Amino acid sequence: MRRFLLILGQGWVSLSLLFSFESSQFASFRVVPIQELKKAIQSAVLANRLPQLKEYILKNPSQFEELDIAGVYLEVATNYYGQKNFFLALMVATEGYFMRGKNESRALCAYYASRILYQQDNRESALFYINRALENLPTDHSLYHSVKRLKRQIRWEYLSRTEGLPDESVSDICFDGDDVWFSMWTGGIGRFTRSSLSVVLFSQKKGGLKSDHTRTMALEGDILWVGTYGGLCFYNKTTGKWQNVPGELSTVPIKKLFLHENGLYVATLGKGLFLGKKGSFQRIFFSSLYVSDVLHVGEWMLIATMDNGVYVFRGEKPVARILPGKTVKSLALYKGKIYGGTHGEGMFVVTPGEWEKIQWISGLSSPYVETLQVYREVLVIGTLGGGVNFLYPNGEIRVLTILDGLSSNDVVRIRPEKNRLWFGTLSGGIAILLVETMEDI
Repeated sequence: MRRFLLILGQGWVSLSLLFSFESSQFASFRVVPIQELKKAIQSAVLANRLPQLKEYILKNPSQFEELDIAGVYLEVATNYYGQKNFFLALMVATEGYFMRGKNESRALCAYYASRILYQQDNRESALFYINRALENLPTDHSLYHSVKRLKRQIRWEYLSRTEGLPDESVSDICFDGDDVWFSMWTGGIGRFTRSSLSVVLFSQKKGGLKSDHTRTMALEGDILWVGTYGGLCFYNKTTGKWQNVPGELSTVPIKKLFLHENGLYVATLGKGLFLGKKGSFQRIFFSSLYVSDVLHVGEWMLIATMDNGVYVFRGEKPVARILPGKTVKSLALYKGKIYGGTHGEGMFVVTPGEWEKIQWISGLSSPYVETLQVYREVLVIGTLGGGVNFLYPNGEIRVLTILDGLSSNDVVRIRPEKNRLWFGTLSGGIAILLVETMEDI
């Protein structure tokens, strides 16, 4: 008898004899016994012939019609899992999910596949299988709550003091390839490099940052613009140097930076709105000195303020006012309409050109709306005290809070990146939500 070694999963496994799966081993059976199918699965996975076994089963359904095929795959997969042969367990479990059988068996195949994929830090695939498990597993099953807990672990990642943040109140997030920049309320600027899991900090004392009280950022090529409560500055990635912007923006608190084809908009708390082109800034709006957001919609430009609602311009001509005297924190265009988040009165919506017809959105978890972001046909709403709200095209609102894995119920910035949503929070650092589909929320 020939003996040899194979690398399987996490170690070396000694095998006395390896038979590859051959369809002929089923020839004598009208109905294939469970033990024979188990043997076939074991030999097929070792010989890398699971697809051939699946093809045979699909072509000869009468030989397997009395079997819970997925259940047999599950038994083989869990045996490998118990032996810590995770590589083989994963192969069998993923194949088992797609086989005919009881929904519970298919769900548990998906569950074990998800556990292994999560251990391998393959979160995207793990989320796919954990969602399939939840779709097929009865809510009264003994493992249902374990599946729910695993889904929460898979979906959420965090950046906090554990990763080196000196301040867990994060005001803005900016993506730069492998790097993620983030601004903190009192901790300056951080640069998180994903490949090395390292954090580099820039502060007023160390590095020349204008102020450690940072609120907003905008990345323009090799220049990272940073708005602080001590004025506007920028970081040149090529030289590694910080530089302050002189003039009126040298000391005024900056609320928001917004890059547009027109240039860089700088919303200030005390001197109105500025527009910068090629490093030169000019004040373009001062009807209110406290500006919170800017939105371009076709021929319209809307300017949200902290003390006097929203000003609407067509070109350079003012044409309307929305909610004068109110505090409006953020604006977004969603499904052809303009949504605005207020401080204390919830979220309103207007149709462009029909500025007097204001409607209010009911069902939000908090009337304090800080930030709005459109992502995958859904309006994502960051609130103070109410976590994150999701407004769907059909009008449905769903909510994620700390009970669902969010690190803080105070969300001040939302940034999308492919299949992840990054949330900048107050006192909770950065929470990162992995999304398969928006129905998954």
